[in-house]
Amino acid sequence: MDGDGEDDPKYILKLVSYCQQENNQKIFFASRSKRSEGVIFRLSYFLYRKAFKILSGQEIRFGNFSIIPYELMHQLVAVSEIWNHYAAGIIKSKLPYAQVPTERSYRITGKSKMNFVSLVSHGISALSVYSDIIGTRLLILSLLMIVLAFLLILVVITIKIFTNLAIPGWSTFAVGLLSLFILQFSTLSFFFIFLILGARNSYSFLPSRDYRYFILSVHQVFPEL
Repeated sequence: MDGDGEDDPKYILKLVSYCQQENNQKIFFASRSKRSEGVIFRLSYFLYRKAFKILSGQEIRFGNFSIIPYELMHQLVAVSEIWNHYAAGIIKSKLPYAQVPTERSYRITGKSKMNFVSLVSHGISALSVYSDIIGTRLLILSLLMIVLAFLLILVVITIKIFTNLAIPGWSTFAVGLLSLFILQFSTLSFFFIFLILGARNSYSFLPSRDYRYFILSVHQVFPEL
């Protein structure tokens, strides 16, 4: 959880209780049923959630505030995606999780650093976790648009040859414009193909292996445990 007060500590015991009811076999997130930000931020966050749903096929309504059972920790630390975006990484990992409705509290002091630019960057980080899925979906969309453009070219040629409905110069302009669309979507298709392949071959950060490069020291509070 964050230490700025926006994650209300009163929900900690609630998360612990839900986790114990599931025999410590499920991660529980504190999803915010009521937010305290301004209208513009809430609207932007709503659009981000809808874009995430359309592109990845997954719903995301929570952030970092969560409880992780010790029994699942050994699996979670091998999920490389949580380094980029914690919540999206857990969703993609297929680890069991659930949500507990909570209300967002107010900051203890200072101003939030989460502005519009930060929100966009945060949203891109979440989408990057599903880059292979998003790339595949956009690739299919690009191929469908190419097929549609070819069909429209056939319609234009048919009208030009077999009917008297064609306006002089119209068919040439239409075919040229559709051919440009085909070229553009073909370029996008190659881009998405390399995006998918790049996501498959990229070096992954594994928390269980690479944490030592980012942590200065570790102190055991209860040695007897």
